[in-house]
Amino acid sequence: MKKAGLAIKYLLALFPSVVTLTMIVVGIISFPVSLISNLDLVSSEIIIIVLMIICGVRFFRSGISKQWQVLYWFTSILTIFLFFVWSKRAILIQPLQITVPLVLFEKNLQNLRKYINDNISAFFWLNVYDSIFICLNFLVGTNKHISENIQKILVPLNIPISYADAVLGAFFLFFWLLLAPVFRSWFGIHFFRKQNPISLPADRVLWGTYLLGYFLSLAILTIYINTYFTISQINSNPIFIMLVYTIYLSSNVFLWNPVYVSLINLGENKDKLISNWILSSLILVLLVLVDQVESDTIGILTWFLPILLPNFIGELYKISDKYQRGEKVSHSLKMEKHLYHLTMISFNTLLIFNIISIISVTDEGEHKFKQFVISTLSGLLKTDSSSGVVLSLFSSLIMVLFSLFLAWWLSKGIVKLLKNIYLDPSKGYFN
Repeated sequence: MKKAGLAIKYLLALFPSVVTLTMIVVGIISFPVSLISNLDLVSSEIIIIVLMIICGVRFFRSGISKQWQVLYWFTSILTIFLFFVWSKRAILIQPLQITVPLVLFEKNLQNLRKYINDNISAFFWLNVYDSIFICLNFLVGTNKHISENIQKILVPLNIPISYADAVLGAFFLFFWLLLAPVFRSWFGIHFFRKQNPISLPADRVLWGTYLLGYFLSLAILTIYINTYFTISQINSNPIFIMLVYTIYLSSNVFLWNPVYVSLINLGENKDKLISNWILSSLILVLLVLVDQVESDTIGILTWFLPILLPNFIGELYKISDKYQRGEKVSHSLKMEKHLYHLTMISFNTLLIFNIISIISVTDEGEHKFKQFVISTLSGLLKTDSSSGVVLSLFSSLIMVLFSLFLAWWLSKGIVKLLKNIYLDPSKGYFN
């Protein structure tokens, strides 16, 4: 009974991936044949038969058990017989007879087998969770009684019926943006740890792992919702709908990998993670300031950042334990070189950014460069350029990165020029 339950878990966990892989293999085999008009599906079957023979010979030479070899050849002959005698649709299951034994017995795929075995519980529950989420989309979207009942619940709360749609929309956003991804991330990580007990040292945390799982969950749930809205606008065959969502469900096997890597690495160092989050927050705040009060912020940074950086970084040793114990600490040659380049690049980046801003701003106060970037991004993302806060931040980020790129090459040129002038021994500037 336990083995049967485990087999069902493997089947449900890997079924979407197996179906998707089968369609890919059939498509790859059928595509070259379709280019030649006088060839039909039989030609694809011949290619599959050749692949079956090659794989069968490889399995024989690899020394797998005779029971598996007999099962492989029996199912191969059976599906070939069904294809020619009963139905051409038998070709749809034949790729499984090639791919499944390869995954099970191919030595070069040992890491893939370990990845699947370690995450089988996570894959199973993620597929169950996603299937329920997809069904809820169709249930809520196609059932008007649910919306009417929710509106009746809102009446005793003295919420006007005219605001009911807004309340439902807010609840939907709260559920979609927060609750559903959070629970999905927790589900996957919880069942992975239940299958693979891991002990975290005191200085390791999984905060970043849960956050990564949240963003990946948000991405895949967004795809499900967008697919629902797309399908609801056309009259689609139920089989086609199931096939589309099956393909999306198969992405769990691939999108889970970053979370898996983080889990087997026991998360992140707690102090380092907090430092990275603080740095990211400071960068975000600085980016907002650059976007909202550009001229004042850049002016302040241009004057003070190159001056303060050597102190902030170069004097950091003064709070080290070694210095506090009274031991002598001094800059290495690597630190001196790093501070020199960092100061020059930061100044040149801010200078170039300031020049671009001055050149781009019109008499009416419109930033031509930023507007061009925003219109380009809105065209690529197919969004309204008037919905601009995020696009404006992205445009400022692109301007900063563009300025940094130019400053990098400008700094290299300046350093080379200064070296030729001042480091020439014949000119006597340095002893």
